[in-house]
Amino acid sequence: MLGNKRPPSLDKVDTIIGKETNFQGKIVANGTLRVDGRLEGEIASQGDVVIGEGARVVAQVQARNLLIAGEIKGNVKAAGRVEMASTAKVEGDLQVGILVVEDGAVFLGACTMTGSREKGNAGRPAPADGRSS
Repeated sequence: MLGNKRPPSLDKVDTIIGKETNFQGKIVANGTLRVDGRLEGEIASQGDVVIGEGARVVAQVQARNLLIAGEIKGNVKAAGRVEMASTAKVEGDLQVGILVVEDGAVFLGACTMTGSREKGNAGRPAPADGRSS
């Protein structure tokens, strides 16, 4: 989807919401979840989540890693990586470890990259003028 840098666990999918499926409610998953249909509610996954091209999700999403090729309306929290393919449309706030956005993706919201400041500045001295870099 986004080159060869996707997390290896996306090769094995434990649960699939198919293209012709409409789901309302809360999904709690430990493994990898793929949504190709319509989902409204909440996703809470300890594993990875894939929102396929053409999928429409109106939900709060929590996952380890998230790959988005479809549409999400709702806030997202991912401990690891969030990747938006060129076909992605996201409306909501993101709290992520790493964010990758392909050309053509649409994102309307705010993004907080957790831990990025500490990792990015690790071992660097503070600027002499007191401002953060």
